[in-house]
Amino acid sequence: MDIGAQFGIYSLFAKYLPLSTFYAFEPFPATFELLNDNMTLNNITNVKTFNLAISNTQGISTLNTSANHNGLHTLGQNPLRFNDINPIDVNTTTLDIVFKDIPVHYITPLDISQIVLKIILVC
Repeated sequence: MDIGAQFGIYSLFAKYLPLSTFYAFEPFPATFELLNDNMTLNNITNVKTFNLAISNTQGISTLNTSANHNGLHTLGQNPLRFNDINPIDVNTTTLDIVFKDIPVHYITPLDISQIVLKIILVC
């Protein structure tokens, strides 16, 4: 599971585990396109990508984006790491909803932030 996958640096590991299914979530539309392009370019077919933010609720939330650094985007209300804030609305969902009908043997978070860890612990 790659939450806030950006262009898929951690999802690239799926290439070496072809019998596994990876799940990559990237809410920022332009970066989501890069994620899909990266999977296609590397001929990776076992990564399911979602243009969604993982949260503790399903709906629409504000993603505070940084105009100068793609890796700083946050659902946090008070981004302290950057000043060039460009808020956009993104769709959110929960892990419970995503995996409701998917048999999951085990989940290994590949790249998580403190807020994502809180979401995982709530599920």
